[in-house]
Amino acid sequence: MKEPPDCRLLLFAKHPRPGRVKTRLTGVMTPDEASRLYRAFLLDLVDLLARSFGVFFTIALADGDDLPEFRAMLTSERPAEEPVQVVSQVQGDLGHRLSESFRTHFREDERVEPLIILGADHPSIPLTYLNDACERLREQDVVVGPAEDGGFYAVGCRRFVPGMFDDLPWSTPELFECFRRRLMDEGTRFDVLEPWYDVDRPTDLDRLSREVAGKREYRRTAEVLEQVREKG
Repeated sequence: MKEPPDCRLLLFAKHPRPGRVKTRLTGVMTPDEASRLYRAFLLDLVDLLARSFGVFFTIALADGDDLPEFRAMLTSERPAEEPVQVVSQVQGDLGHRLSESFRTHFREDERVEPLIILGADHPSIPLTYLNDACERLREQDVVVGPAEDGGFYAVGCRRFVPGMFDDLPWSTPELFECFRRRLMDEGTRFDVLEPWYDVDRPTDLDRLSREVAGKREYRRTAEVLEQVREKG
């Protein structure tokens, strides 16, 4: 029997509606193609994380109104798989949503395992990075995974840290550095994971294509990328 993970994982995601996801890719894709790609790599990522984390894995959806349709999509696309718990994020900017997710976890979970929150824009994230984050949270209060665009792809906490995400420059190249400086200034014990990248720009598609080619666990993503390439 597989050992349970040392932490819990929460995936921040959106329902894949055209015009609401991967909008920066629409220079080389139609809104429908961009949403199909996001749907594909989200489902591949969910399968991968559900197998690795089991009941310790939850999806947090950005818009609660989308919950019924999103759950129906998961059921139809993963009929033979164990269901995954889906909850809704609170309203507000990303900092507020992250803060409230950590606050709720450490208030409600009697065992209080560390929690890692991962963005859904990183479909080929190596599982070793997440395992490393769990391991480092044995000693550190916070771990953060820097994204190559200056943001971060994941953040994990062993305890709730009030104000950690307040007034940060979201969606800018300065985000990670500002966050790192805040942790240092407040004396929070933290560690930095290996960097990874978002799938946000047309140039990211070539890299993603190379990473998923021939890998069964990314079959949906590879199929959509191939369809778009053939069309172009």
